Amino acid sequence: MNTINVKKLSYKEKIDLAWGNRTSVELLSALAQDEHPDIRLTVARNKNTPANVLATLAKDKNRDVRLEVAYNKSTPSEVLATLAGDEYYNIRLKIAGDEKLPIEALEVLASDKEPDVRIAVAKNRNTPTELLAMLAKDEDSDVRFYVAQNKNTTTEILSPLAKDVEEDVRYMVACNKNTLAKDLRKLIRDKDAYVKEEASKNLAKHKLDAKRSGKELI
Repeated sequence: MNTINVKKLSYKEKIDLAWGNRTSVELLSALAQDEHPDIRLTVARNKNTPANVLATLAKDKNRDVRLEVAYNKSTPSEVLATLAGDEYYNIRLKIAGDEKLPIEALEVLASDKEPDVRIAVAKNRNTPTELLAMLAKDEDSDVRFYVAQNKNTTTEILSPLAKDVEEDVRYMVACNKNTLAKDLRKLIRDKDAYVKEEASKNLAKHKLDAKRSGKELI
């Protein structure tokens, strides 16, 4: 079998190889070191690129290459975690919503300076309770809104949010199936009509579920 010398290939030939489904691991590894960022970017985008090569590209000097690593569904969680502190906002935003991101990376992103990144963490279905509790106190109401919307947010976190100054946050608390009946009763008296309506609907579901299960409504 003849060995391909990537240094002798044209730009188009390199791009085609970097994107190809049948390109060998050895060739992808060689192309990942190409001086042209487009070549490295294409390797980063390839779903067949091995984990060790993606790990190297996650440290690439070109931010678009690193972004493609973040978007690649084949990128392992431990490689994604290395991007949590990336200087490029779009990279942090992308990985913050990735459900395979390790908790330690979510912890970093939950304190990100950009509200949209913290929102992505609040929306992430794998964000642990302790981080949701922290984000429930965020100064940005949009972050609190998505904490209230998250299906994993506990009753202990939702109760304080039921008293939030922002009606949109209270609305999401009224919609959340985890909200306690006692908090829904308070929200039925809310000054906002939409909050009252959703709280009433949710409380009715709670009563029906309690009746069917024979459990006491809390």
